[in-house]
Formats: sequence, C-alpha cells, structure tokens
Amino acid sequence: MDKYIKIFVLISSRYFILAGAFFYVFYILLKKKKEGKKIQRNFPENLHYKREVFYSILTILIFSIVPVVFIQNEKSHQQPCYTPKSHRKDGCILSQSFRS
Repeated sequence: MDKYIKIFVLISSRYFILAGAFFYVFYILLKKKKEGKKIQRNFPENLHYKREVFYSILTILIFSIVPVVFIQNEKSHQQPCYTPKSHRKDGCILSQSFRS
C-alpha cells in the first residue's frame, strides 16, 4: 500500500502541476485576451471544474494500480501465471492447461 501511495502522489503531482499551469495561463492570465477566439463563449461554472477534478483524481487512482502491479512483479522476474506449478500459489490453472 505504501508503494501505491508513493506512485499516486508522483502521478498526481505531475498531472496537477502540468494541468494547473495550463489552466492558470489560459483560463486566468489570458482569459480576456483569448475570449474572442474561444469556440464556446460561456466559461464553465465552478461545479464543472469540481467534476473534472474529481474525474481526474479517479483516473489517476485507476492508472496508479498498473505500476504497482508491475513493480511488485519485478521482484520475481516472472509473470505469476508462468512460474512452475510447484511454486505457484495463486492457481493460474487456465494458463497451465494449454501447455503441452
């Protein structure tokens, strides 16, 4: 769980720094200057911003799972379903049944 939190913090900090910088530049600093060039004339309400931040955090939570799985698996240097049957504890029976 500690690795998951570290990876989540790393991914989310990168995302929010980059996305926050673009948001600050285009929606705060250049709001008046670029107003005539926008496709959609109305600016979103705060509720829409909150929803987008929620979906971003949810996406980061989901995509943080993948590195944790691969980092955990890196220790064994093998995929768990392809370890010898005598060493396997997770019961990957289906992958073994197709072997010759």
